Amino acid sequence: MREVAFRFAVRADNECRSGIWKVWSPPNASDVYISCREMKGDFKVSLHKSGHFLAGFTQPYEKKLREYGAWSGSRHMERWKVERPVNQPVLTIRILIPGTELRRLTGAEQARKPVRWIPAPPEDCTASVEIVLANARLEFTEAGHPEILTCWELPSGEEVWIGHRVASTPDSINEAIADYRSRERTKLDGRRDWDTSHPEGRILIFGPNVGGWRSFLDVAAAPLRTGSIKTISVS
Repeated sequence: MREVAFRFAVRADNECRSGIWKVWSPPNASDVYISCREMKGDFKVSLHKSGHFLAGFTQPYEKKLREYGAWSGSRHMERWKVERPVNQPVLTIRILIPGTELRRLTGAEQARKPVRWIPAPPEDCTASVEIVLANARLEFTEAGHPEILTCWELPSGEEVWIGHRVASTPDSINEAIADYRSRERTKLDGRRDWDTSHPEGRILIFGPNVGGWRSFLDVAAAPLRTGSIKTISVS
């Protein structure tokens, strides 16, 4: 088996968009990885065949942080365990993209790989892209019936399902974004940015953890200026 990869992003008619996310499985492996192009390789989610799931800094980024004296803890900011292979559908990750957080970012037009463009939700709603592990012999019947974007089978006999749904943005998401914006020039867990030249078009905020799954907010690093669209280069 070759690598299986799926790229997606939320985009509005005016070309404002989210980050471009990638979900992939390496050749002949039942591990699943998730990252965002605009986060420049800083962060990755790993759903290992062993059932040990991790979310945190990549090794190269952790090394840079330590060189700058900006990080001394574990690069894994979230760890949780899931019994694998799964016997029923298991929601593992939600990527949450509020309608208010789309921006006009350069660089997407030059993307070398195909991207599944998801229609933007209304400004008072949030798009949720959900990564589910399921037994290949069972039908995926997650409550609410999300729109299925893609699926593929793993060597373990499991399948990866990626679905999409839209819901009203809860106060908790707006509060998390407002809290981030109150701490200018910070990233991820609230630390000061070590590299002032980093083209930070998108930021990741940890969302709620409910029922064993994890969620991550993909939001703009800067608020939308009244009457204008802020353009940030991510090339």
